[in-house]
Amino acid sequence: MRDPAGRLLVTGQFAAIAYLLATTHWPSLSWGAGLLLGSSLFLAAWSFSALRPGSFNIRPALRKGARLVKSGPYRYVRNPMYGSVLLAGGGVLFVNCSLWRALTGLLLTLIVLVKVWLEERLLAEKFGADYESYKARTGLFLPTFWLRR
Repeated sequence: MRDPAGRLLVTGQFAAIAYLLATTHWPSLSWGAGLLLGSSLFLAAWSFSALRPGSFNIRPALRKGARLVKSGPYRYVRNPMYGSVLLAGGGVLFVNCSLWRALTGLLLTLIVLVKVWLEERLLAEKFGADYESYKARTGLFLPTFWLRR
C-alpha cells in the first residue's frame, strides 16, 4: 500500500456516507433537504466538468502531471468537490436526525477537513507562490468575493 492514510480516510468517508444514506427516511424529504442535495449534485457535476480527464482523485494525493485548476467552481473555491460532500451530508441530516446520524455527520466532516488539510499541503508544496496567490483570493468551501472590497 502506497498511501494507507489516504485509503483509510476514503474508506471512512464512504462508510459514513453509506450509513447516512441507508438510514435516511426518504419519504420525509423536505424542500430544504432537497435543495441541499440538489445543490450538492450540481456543484459536484460542475466541479467534475472543470477537471482534466483522469485528474480526479478521491484520495488526498496529487496525480502525476497534476495541474492547478482555477476554472469552473475552482475560480471561487478551492475545494468544491469536498464542499459538495458536506452539502449532501447536511442534506440527508436535514431529513431526519438522531444521535448516531449526527455523530456520523460530524465524523464525515472531520474526515473531509483532514483530507482538505493534507491536499492543500501537497498543493502548496507543488505549486508554491502560485497556490498561495490562488489561496488568498478563494475560499475554502465558500466563495469570498462578498468579503473583498
